[in-house]
Amino acid sequence: QIGEPGFSRKIVFSTNVAETSLPLPNVSVVFDCGLAKQPSFSKTLRAVKLGVKLISRAQAVQRAGRAGRTRPGKVVRLYSQKEFEETMAEGFQPEIQNSELRDFVLAVIDLGETDLRRIDLLDPPDFDAADLALEQLFAAQLVDIVRAKPTEDGRQGGGNPFVFVLTELGRLCLRFPLDPLQAKALLASKLMNVEEEMSQMVAILSLWEGGVGPEVTQKPDFVEKMREMAAKPGDLFAISELLNSHRHLFQSKTTKQISS
Repeated sequence: QIGEPGFSRKIVFSTNVAETSLPLPNVSVVFDCGLAKQPSFSKTLRAVKLGVKLISRAQAVQRAGRAGRTRPGKVVRLYSQKEFEETMAEGFQPEIQNSELRDFVLAVIDLGETDLRRIDLLDPPDFDAADLALEQLFAAQLVDIVRAKPTEDGRQGGGNPFVFVLTELGRLCLRFPLDPLQAKALLASKLMNVEEEMSQMVAILSLWEGGVGPEVTQKPDFVEKMREMAAKPGDLFAISELLNSHRHLFQSKTTKQISS
């Protein structure tokens, strides 16, 4: 109903999804804080972390474009012109430079290429992240090192005597639409008879964004339950316990409705 005639003034709080993916009609004023939560690969943590960063100038233009689409509008930027021109980057940073590359590297090796530096990509990845991904895949036994086959000119693998190839486990993990390490965890859980628990944890790692509203957190039952789960050996176990509690509650309510 946002933007429809007959409604009073509305204030819309939005994440950076509204820059391009959520066009709203009749927006007259946009307040741009100049910040966004964006993933970035941390070489220190050896993982992707989510942090607050300055947006680019291209993103600022996109945000300004949300106002004045169907009526006169303006943008109020909560940062200086100097910061816009001198501090903010010109354009978007490609996602391939801000992501973990295990699935990408595994797929590239499956295609027969092991040196990402020789691939002519539109946007090259962070090669430090790519090397780390290769190291992790090798440690997880998803790839192996073999002696390269001689090329037509007699050189070993184009100058490199050893190349990476997928193991059978690596080929299996490649078939999952998941991070390869999560796919391996799912396959290993079958052998340990903990498929349900591991599938819950993988789902949490894939989709969980965290956070619940105050209408939930202020309830005594919720506070007590969270206190109980705080004793678990980690966040994943605590959230898994929460999912199980919710499922049992839902099943009990369904049973009562059917019996009544």
